Amino acid sequence: MMRNERAARRNSLISFAVPVAVAVIVLVVIVRALFSGDDSANTRAGDDSVSIIPKSENSEIYIYMSGDSKKRIEGEEKMFPTDNRLEVKSGDAELVIANSASKVYADRLTEVSYRGKGSDALHNFELQSSYLWIEAGADDTAFKLKSFVVKPKSGSVVALSQNAVGSNVYVLKGTADVATEASNANVGVNQMVTVLTNEAKTIKLPEAIKPIDSFFRTENVYVKHDGDKYLLVSGLPTDGSGSVLTGSLQTIAPASAKAVVITSPEDEASLESATVDIEGKITNPAVTKVTVDDKEAKINAEAKSFSFKSFPLQSNVNNLVYKAFDRDGNLLAKGVLTVYSSVKQGQTSQASKPTVTTYPVSDKDFQIVAPTENPYKTTENVVRIEGRLPKWTAKYITVNGFRLTKFTQYGTYWYYFANQDYGTMNDGINTYEIKYFGDNDQVLKTSQFIIVKETPKPAPAPIATPSATSSGTQAAE
Repeated sequence: MMRNERAARRNSLISFAVPVAVAVIVLVVIVRALFSGDDSANTRAGDDSVSIIPKSENSEIYIYMSGDSKKRIEGEEKMFPTDNRLEVKSGDAELVIANSASKVYADRLTEVSYRGKGSDALHNFELQSSYLWIEAGADDTAFKLKSFVVKPKSGSVVALSQNAVGSNVYVLKGTADVATEASNANVGVNQMVTVLTNEAKTIKLPEAIKPIDSFFRTENVYVKHDGDKYLLVSGLPTDGSGSVLTGSLQTIAPASAKAVVITSPEDEASLESATVDIEGKITNPAVTKVTVDDKEAKINAEAKSFSFKSFPLQSNVNNLVYKAFDRDGNLLAKGVLTVYSSVKQGQTSQASKPTVTTYPVSDKDFQIVAPTENPYKTTENVVRIEGRLPKWTAKYITVNGFRLTKFTQYGTYWYYFANQDYGTMNDGINTYEIKYFGDNDQVLKTSQFIIVKETPKPAPAPIATPSATSSGTQAAE
């Protein structure tokens, strides 16, 4: 009897232990598959990737993975097709493609995604905002913007930009294939194409090709990558089929008229230190000396650049005057770089934004400094609206609902381009509503600026003189 009871208990234990053991084994297999699988099962591994390399010490760069999950990049980091996007909040970054000679650079405020290799063996990118600079070492990249797809040809240098209303491509060297849903074209050196988002399905691309405008050639991305060296020495611009664009070279005025350009830090940058590294490009070969607040900067003649490491900041608001001179000491150019610092020289604790702020309500505190007339009448296709306001006032600013991406939070200066090509200015009366927002997204001030866009009057037809009419009649006879 007891033997039977012991056997029954043993069978019961076995019947209980077997399912438990099986469950444990299954659990172990699942855990190992999730956390210790091989590289092929890991979506953040493999050769189909790009390496992200910050190009300056103060760069603030993030990789967004799934959802809102993001990782700040401190050094070189890989980005995979499964990642959501790359965001360059400040500074700039290089995107190194595995096993490719092509180079891609992302400027400040750029958001871009890597979509991996397609069936055509091209590395696919998608630009959501700001600028990309591409130096194509092979026919191995494709870039999707909201309005078109660009495929740079081997040996070409191309800049791309995406904003709220349209897509832009600029070809500085070589050629690039551009395609919309409706048409395609080959864009040649010194040519650009702008396509508004609402035109992408109807536009005829060959009719949209234009010479690169002077505005792009003042942008930081152009100056930073020394764009003049391509447009001024690459030979006669062509239309992509080999035909020379008549007069194109004569219309290219070098950006050297500015003499020097500060590339870092950005104007009205906010720093949490008592010093700043200043770097810039020399765009006029006559410049032999650069000073910042009368202190001489170091010049690299070969790289056409200048720098001043650890320049001391004396106050919370620093208006640094920089000057450029030729070998005879003649002043070629000067400008002001504004840098905000949370720490003064000799301080150990950081200052912060005042906890109590009295917001100004006078129109004089929210000035539109250019154009000086309101309403402003013009026949130009592009108008730059500029404004100033006291520091620590506005967290952000909108113009007709568009948030100004280049306005520094709590800064003192803003600008906005009304551009007929981008659809932000039309013939007739254009009203721009400017709103200033505070900490809690409350509207601090609303103002309006009006541009009256007039159509240029056609030149009067030449009037035939009696002598010319008489002589023409005689000649006909």
